[in-house]
Amino acid sequence: MKKILILIVCLTAVAGCGRKGLPVAPRHASPPPVNDLSYRIDNGLLELRWTAPVSCDKKRPVYAGFVIYRSRISPTDNTCPNCPRLFQTVTEVPVDAKCPATDRGLEVSYSESLEGYGRYAYKVVPKTGDPVLQPESNTVEFEY
Repeated sequence: MKKILILIVCLTAVAGCGRKGLPVAPRHASPPPVNDLSYRIDNGLLELRWTAPVSCDKKRPVYAGFVIYRSRISPTDNTCPNCPRLFQTVTEVPVDAKCPATDRGLEVSYSESLEGYGRYAYKVVPKTGDPVLQPESNTVEFEY
C-alpha cells in the first residue's frame, strides 16, 4: 500500500502542469488603422474627416483620440521634390462617444484655416493610452 502511495505521488509530481518555457510578455493587438482620411476646402477653411473604429461590446471608441500632423512646403521651395516630407504636430483631437448606430464607426472631423499658399499634406495617428506606437492613416495631399 505504501509503494502504491509513493508511486501516485511520483506520477503526480512528474506529470505537473506541462512543459514550461520562457516567460512571454503579453501582446497588445493593434486597433485597425484609419484608412479613410479625406479633406475638403471651403473659403480657406480646411476640414479633415475620418472614421474611428468603435468597440461596440464595450460601448466606447477603440482610440482615446488622434494626433494630427501637417507638412507644408511653400510654393517657392523646389529644393527636393522627391524627399520625404517632414510632418509637425498640429493638435490632438479627443474622442469620447458611445457606440454609433452604424457598424462603420464614429465620424471624426477637424477644421483649421490654411496658413497661406503651398503644398500641404496631413495624416492622423491614433492614441490608445498605451505607449505602443499606432499605425498612421493614409496621407492626404493638396496644393492651395
